[in-house]
Amino acid sequence: MKSFAHKRLISLILACLLMFSGCVAAAEQALVMKNAVVYASAKTSSQALGKLKAGTQLEVIAAKNGWAKVELDGHVGYMQASALGAYKTYDSMTAYTAKATAMYASFSTSSKKMGTIPAGAKLSVSATAGSWARVTYEQYTGFVAKASLTTKAPAAEPEKSESFTAYASVDNAAVYNAKGAVIGKVPVNTAVTVLATKNGVCQVQRGEAIAYMKQSQLSTSKVEVPEEKDSGVTEISPTTFYVKNDGAKVVDGSGKTIATMSLNAAVTVVAYNDTLAKVVNGSAAGFMQRSDLSEKKVGTSTSYTLQYGDTGEAVAKVQTRLKELGFFTGNVGGNYLDLTRAAVSAFQAAAGLTTSGVCDEKTLNAMFADNAPKKETPKEEPADSGSTGGSAATPATGTAKAMDWWTSGIQSIFSRGTTATVTDVATGIAWREKRTGGTNHADVQPVTAADTAAMKKAVGSWSWTRRAIFVTINGVNYAASMNCMPHGSGSITNNNFNGHHCIHFTNSRTHGSNKVCSLHQAAIQKAANATL
Repeated sequence: MKSFAHKRLISLILACLLMFSGCVAAAEQALVMKNAVVYASAKTSSQALGKLKAGTQLEVIAAKNGWAKVELDGHVGYMQASALGAYKTYDSMTAYTAKATAMYASFSTSSKKMGTIPAGAKLSVSATAGSWARVTYEQYTGFVAKASLTTKAPAAEPEKSESFTAYASVDNAAVYNAKGAVIGKVPVNTAVTVLATKNGVCQVQRGEAIAYMKQSQLSTSKVEVPEEKDSGVTEISPTTFYVKNDGAKVVDGSGKTIATMSLNAAVTVVAYNDTLAKVVNGSAAGFMQRSDLSEKKVGTSTSYTLQYGDTGEAVAKVQTRLKELGFFTGNVGGNYLDLTRAAVSAFQAAAGLTTSGVCDEKTLNAMFADNAPKKETPKEEPADSGSTGGSAATPATGTAKAMDWWTSGIQSIFSRGTTATVTDVATGIAWREKRTGGTNHADVQPVTAADTAAMKKAVGSWSWTRRAIFVTINGVNYAASMNCMPHGSGSITNNNFNGHHCIHFTNSRTHGSNKVCSLHQAAIQKAANATL
């Protein structure tokens, strides 16, 4: 502290004490909470004797009308009371953090932050000033907000026992902190290490984090779960795409723009849904509109090739021709996107060409030929039909070819909204199914009540058992496997089938575990080896 200016001021200071007659009390410790001026009397117009820095400890002799008479090192003066905080010292009072709390080098959030003390931590309080407390935690001493402290110790930890691995037995199993507050939820079959158990509560560890879970929501083995409803997201191997719209934005999970891309800039796509693509660059990840991306650089197409991302009059002509042939159901807008790619793949399958979804020279020649194949439209019963008689579907004959779900183009051939004929290999019974969803495999529904009755006749009863089937689209048979258990939601009404079921192709995956099912793959191989 800067010492008071002159000894001759002492007499002036003592004279000013008369202003506080009648309000003098036993001296109390205080702390200067912000840099403040010391005056010769309780007026800012009086002589300034010096300036005290924040953190200076002194004694308050008396206080009145917003002013305090203070003493430091035998010197007396006056300060505005608002600059002071009541200061108390303790002989190592024990306290606990009620929540995770920041520790500072001084009693101001503008001072250096020393770190964060976790919730429930035990510490020692040596002094308080205003809304701050000086504490010692482990080997560190600093300042924390008094409001973050409590004298109540946290609940005792469960009794220790030998640790073991357990799994969440329900989806969204709750995870708690030591005070019993929910701090997160985990999916079914998430593995944790159980450190201790007491009164139905388990202390668990996952990675470096330690928390608590209910014993009733844990199992010593993984639980069997039905296939989940499709999330709508398709994960792919990292693939290079190119920006087709200059100035396209990359956003984070909250929608905030984190980058602006230039025309033909390369990005790596790892997943997509109907509208967005997840792009990564090293460890950074964001999202872009799929309409801003192309599988090739803009301006590199030859006059004989059209593919996803292309735009213009040539694309519009292809869409118009595919609409004439019955393969394209969208609006002719000159944008080569999902509907156009699916229509091209379906045409290629009908024409006996490689189902790439790309309009190469061979595909264009076949498409505009006079004898170009047209899409066969199956005759369907009225949507409100309650008939349980035989399906109008014709059983498949001959053999079926296996199609890789990810690389063969079968996703475009059997695109969402497409109706196919399904023939059960074991019984030869056929019915019609409409693909209504699915990403890792096809989610399908019988078209009418008659189709449901035909499937029920073939399988006997609804179950998760995998069955070898032919899926026939535009006269082409594809080897596949299905279960026939109604689950999840369904968009077709009056078909006597509550929900949807699943059809798998080569290397397709389940929605729940995101793994290739060996039972489905065995049934697909059986179908590929069969002759009807």
